[in-house]
Amino acid sequence: MNPDSPTQASSSEAQALALAALEANPNVIYVFDVASGATVYINEAGAQSLGYGAREIIALGAAFA
Repeated sequence: MNPDSPTQASSSEAQALALAALEANPNVIYVFDVASGATVYINEAGAQSLGYGAREIIALGAAFA
């Protein structure tokens, strides 16, 4: 890709696009960092299917997993 191309997304735009794709996915997406014992991310579909809010699950960390 040409870095001077106007169609090249900036890092923050690419991050926003990736996050939107994760949130739009109807499947559970759950990311857990084993080394730190922290829940890094859960999409809204995952939180809803488990009956919690995403922030609650992230706050629980290893206690949730």
